[in-house]
Amino acid sequence: MRGVVRWSFALVALLLVFRNAAAQEAPAPERWPRWEAAVLGGYRFEGTLHPLGDVDVPRIEVDNTYTFAFSLGYNLNPTFETEINYSYASAPATPVSGAPGGAGAGFDIGMHEFQAGIMAYLSEPEARVRLYFELLLGATVLNTTGDVGETVKFTPGISLGVKGYPSDHVGWRAEAHYTPMFLYNTGNGTDLCFDYGGCWNTGDRYLQQVDVRAGATFRF
Repeated sequence: MRGVVRWSFALVALLLVFRNAAAQEAPAPERWPRWEAAVLGGYRFEGTLHPLGDVDVPRIEVDNTYTFAFSLGYNLNPTFETEINYSYASAPATPVSGAPGGAGAGFDIGMHEFQAGIMAYLSEPEARVRLYFELLLGATVLNTTGDVGETVKFTPGISLGVKGYPSDHVGWRAEAHYTPMFLYNTGNGTDLCFDYGGCWNTGDRYLQQVDVRAGATFRF
């Protein structure tokens, strides 16, 4: 009888040890939501396009313009997040001529930008204000008024920003977003087509663009 009691106590003690060990090894409950959506608005600073070769239009000035963006992200862990985003801008452009009379007729460049990337947070997961850095790859559906409709251009991106979380599920976000639209790789350049004079062959491989934007975030 004493042997049974002794083994019973030993079994109970062993079960308690395993229970405590399992409790210590179990992951802590997640204190950060997995999904995050953001709605952003801002202002885009555009570059200037130059022609390939000697033409009557020495450059096209692409005006700065307002931009709108939406993003959806998924937190892989407290430090890294994958994200897809969409942004839109319509930039007025003006051909600047070296001939007397100055510029030709203006036109619009519409840009639908689709990108996906990975974001690295530079602050602690529990912080209410978090810095981040993001690398993105994607494409821009480029529209110019004129003879040719849509063209698709490769568009990488880099973002540096900050998020603030006054509550667990609603916050704000502000960032600088650099997107050099890659117009062409090799050959004779790329054609931009518009109403006043047909297609214009550019010698610039990139259209340089920088967005400064901010908005609201929602975590769930």
